Amino acid sequence: MYDSRAFTQLVGTLKRLVFLLLVSSVGWAAAPCSTQLITHQSPDLDSAIESMLHIQNELVVARSDAAPAQGFLITRWTAEETREILKFGMLFLAQSEGEVAGYAVVVPGSSLVDSIHPEADHLQGTEAMRDLCSQPYFCRIGVKVARQRDGIGAVLVEAIKAHFPSGVFSLVLQWPHDNTASLRFFERQGFTQVGTLEVASFKDFGHKKSRIVQWP
Repeated sequence: MYDSRAFTQLVGTLKRLVFLLLVSSVGWAAAPCSTQLITHQSPDLDSAIESMLHIQNELVVARSDAAPAQGFLITRWTAEETREILKFGMLFLAQSEGEVAGYAVVVPGSSLVDSIHPEADHLQGTEAMRDLCSQPYFCRIGVKVARQRDGIGAVLVEAIKAHFPSGVFSLVLQWPHDNTASLRFFERQGFTQVGTLEVASFKDFGHKKSRIVQWP
């Protein structure tokens, strides 16, 4: 019996393998890029967190003025907060030209439950919401300013897909304007929009609307 979902997943897997082979052989734009998975048990956890926070802080400075107009906010995590998050989450580092060029963080979707606005979402309390929160939540991605548009973000997404072949979801903040650049990025990586949530995931900014993007 023909299983269309299995065939689609097989095609997606083959595409990712071709992509990673191309990246490893010729690089994307400038140089080859590899990824490393970090958990709370990794022996190099402290140095990994330091590298991640260095990129995060660089992005905070670079986007502090542009963020409100572009609908893009970066919440600054501390080392202690990051270490707590990695007790149940995973940190992916992208390494290129002898340095950490980008990072991504994935946590259980259940970690969102307490931050979802109790009345503002059409998925709240539904089976669809429960299904969503049972999946891994791709909650953060960042790339060094000097390495943006080098394909680093795409390499990180492919590493996450390979680690979570059953699927992941993410949220794209839509405040104060639609964040079309991030939506286009996720769409290029094969994600689709499946709904909206109002989530208190940004310090001192209250509940803000985000678009849910999901893969596959």
